[in-house]
Amino acid sequence: MSVSAGPLGGGGRNASQDVDLNIAPLIDCITVLIAFLLASSSLLSVGLMDAGVAASSTEVNNDKPPSVNVELVLSSNKSMKVKISGKEARDISIDSTQNTWNSEALKTALRDIKQKWTDVNAITISADDDVEYKDIILSMDTSRKILPAVILGGFE
Repeated sequence: MSVSAGPLGGGGRNASQDVDLNIAPLIDCITVLIAFLLASSSLLSVGLMDAGVAASSTEVNNDKPPSVNVELVLSSNKSMKVKISGKEARDISIDSTQNTWNSEALKTALRDIKQKWTDVNAITISADDDVEYKDIILSMDTSRKILPAVILGGFE
């Protein structure tokens, strides 16, 4: 690159200087930025949970919608509510036992629903903000034994 400067800083024609731009610091900054972005992007998927993993060999028949929809709501006081909607609409409340989740009562309630409505294969699980992650997983595992498709949704 050629830069010309006169005696008073005006643009005289006879005086010229060659200037090389030092872009090494710019390349260093871009390299560090790219390395940082690559390192931090791999940590983004740690907080995601795939609830659609096949848990059994039972295939879900998607030809027609089920007779009823089943939803499990987990409360912060360790009580659960099974909500049934569709051809039958009712709620089943499951209280905690000694301040723990009552998994056996949940299994019994889901078995009764499955016996009455044999075309039901899915359950939607939602929880309050105070419910711990491990408790959601416990309810997913318990529900999956009776209803193979577990859907997470409606977290408040």
